[in-house]
Amino acid sequence: MGAALVLTFLFGALGLFYASILGGLIMSFLFLLVIVMGVFTLGFAWILLAIIWPMTMVWGAVSASQQHRRFQIWQTHAGARRYPG
Repeated sequence: MGAALVLTFLFGALGLFYASILGGLIMSFLFLLVIVMGVFTLGFAWILLAIIWPMTMVWGAVSASQQHRRFQIWQTHAGARRYPG
C-alpha cells in the first residue's frame, strides 16, 4: 500500500497503474479532460486537479490493499494444498 501511495503522489494517474489498470485508465482520462478544459478556461479548470489528485491516491491505496488481501488469501489456500499437515 505504501508503494501505491508514493507512486500516485509522484505520478498521479500513471502511478495508479501499479495497483489498478482500470483505475489508471479512468483517472488518466480524467486528468487529460481536466488539462484540456484548463486550456479552454485559461487554467481555471486546473483547480480540479487539487480534487482529482487525492482521489487518485485514495483509489491507489484501497486497490493495493485489496490486491494484497487477495494475495494473502491465495497464498494461504495454495500453501495449505502444497504442504498437507
